[in-house]
Amino acid sequence: MSHLLRTLAVAATTATAFTTSTSTARAQSLAGEYQVEVRGTTVYLDREPVERALSDNTTLNVEQQGDQITIEFRSFASTMSTTVFEGRVGNGRFVAAWTSASGDLRLITGEVDGRRLRGRLIYPRATADASVPGWTEVEFGASPHEIQTGQATPGKGLKPASTAVAATRPPGRPPLTSRPPGAPDLQPTASSDVADDFEVEVTAMTAVDAPLADHRIEFLAKATPRPGEASVASVELWVNGLVQGSADGNVLELVAGPFPAGELEYDIVAVSTDGRRSKPQRSKVAISTAGNTTIRGRIHGHPEMVEDVQLLHPDGRLILRSPVDQYGAFRMEAVPAGEYVIFVNDAKREARVQPSSNVKITVDGTSDYHKNFEVD
Repeated sequence: MSHLLRTLAVAATTATAFTTSTSTARAQSLAGEYQVEVRGTTVYLDREPVERALSDNTTLNVEQQGDQITIEFRSFASTMSTTVFEGRVGNGRFVAAWTSASGDLRLITGEVDGRRLRGRLIYPRATADASVPGWTEVEFGASPHEIQTGQATPGKGLKPASTAVAATRPPGRPPLTSRPPGAPDLQPTASSDVADDFEVEVTAMTAVDAPLADHRIEFLAKATPRPGEASVASVELWVNGLVQGSADGNVLELVAGPFPAGELEYDIVAVSTDGRRSKPQRSKVAISTAGNTTIRGRIHGHPEMVEDVQLLHPDGRLILRSPVDQYGAFRMEAVPAGEYVIFVNDAKREARVQPSSNVKITVDGTSDYHKNFEVD
């Protein structure tokens, strides 16, 4: 076991062996839903650049019984999937850990600052062959959801409350925010008293054709001003009366959610360089209920020839996509029962894929599914 894993294991033992007689008497109430700002670094031991900064907004939920806490820390930055940690709180501090059946470990430590939580999260980049070629470590600040800004009607009012650090975000990327599940179903309006006269044409879509409820969604939009109009200064995304984020310029690429299953309506609002706003332009996307199947496998031979592995409906709609790591491993989580196609995406269309680049599968929504491919 590496030094990093031994350190995490000791801390995890501390999380489950917190002295009840002391912490129960001094436990603070943390239960509730929180908006979270995450900033940190992924460190690589096996590639360059050695470090990659990350910054994102997400949510977490805390359930508490006495000094025992359960923290559901939701996915962020395409780095960590939603994870449930268990631990203790006492003396203004908290610690919680998650351990998989195979021994993978993630750890949260932090302190209570009034109504806010501040802490650190660390976990190793364990690979399919059980090696640990790096780790991810982040700092986070969490505020109770009810005191967050950003609830307004699209077309007027508040800009998104993003506290992400610009230096840690890739150039041209908008701030990433998310709406907690269960937020009030406030239907945005497009009446003349809340929208200005900036006239644009909007093209909007999601990067995934048929997203799942347990996954965040990437929204894509482009606003083109009508002839004679001013240029577009920024583009905003609104869902259920809440602004999710914005991007400078006329193109928006933004990750938000996760959202509950059902038909999701979202609005795009453009802001002109002279300060005028467009009427919200609405689009819809159907979100399917997630399941409990994880599809995983490995690309043998030349994994570097594969751009990603995709999960498709039989009709060709994209549901999920997974990157392929340097060892050829891929993974797609929370897949519901059904019939699908696994597509090995050779970007240059020059590789030979065995048994095929398109493999039909059936999953039951509860058991994991394994499939390997040979690429040369």
